[in-house]
Amino acid sequence: RIAGEQLGWEVLDRELVDAVAEHFQWPRHTLDALDETSSSCLSGAVASWIDHTYVSQEKFVHCLANFMRAAAKRGKAVIVGRGAAGILHHYDGLKVRLVAPLTFRVERLMATQGLDARQARQIVERTDRNRREFAQRYFHHDIADRRHYDLVIDVQQAGLHGAAAQIVDAAERKFRPQPLTARAG
Repeated sequence: RIAGEQLGWEVLDRELVDAVAEHFQWPRHTLDALDETSSSCLSGAVASWIDHTYVSQEKFVHCLANFMRAAAKRGKAVIVGRGAAGILHHYDGLKVRLVAPLTFRVERLMATQGLDARQARQIVERTDRNRREFAQRYFHHDIADRRHYDLVIDVQQAGLHGAAAQIVDAAERKFRPQPLTARAG
């Protein structure tokens, strides 16, 4: 978010889910339950038989991916998570992965959410597992494979503002207009 603001680019994180919910008039709480989570195809099939207004995770992900592709085509957008590197692997964007040790992320969650160490660790581990499974299931993308990214930053080492500075620098270098050169004619 910091990097997007510094670049003056649109930041699409929870905003992606908001846009899908608004466009299709789907309940936001329903999409929150589908967003970057592990979901069973069987439970989705059963739910769709019972409730015809049910939104499957597959349908949600398809719509989410279309919104990401549209944003990537418009350009000047920071798209956060939700398998974006897997969805947009053919686009000439800057693909960045932010990492940090488990202990750092647990401590950060404890400080920001007021949780004890056990609760924070469970949330971090569940979130990691869900994100891994989500990207693998829908995009056949291993989010831990560094080859999928142009830049991998350890947030514990760089800090939030240091990570943002690295992203801004890389984006400016990658997307800086090239000077016109005179051609011999």
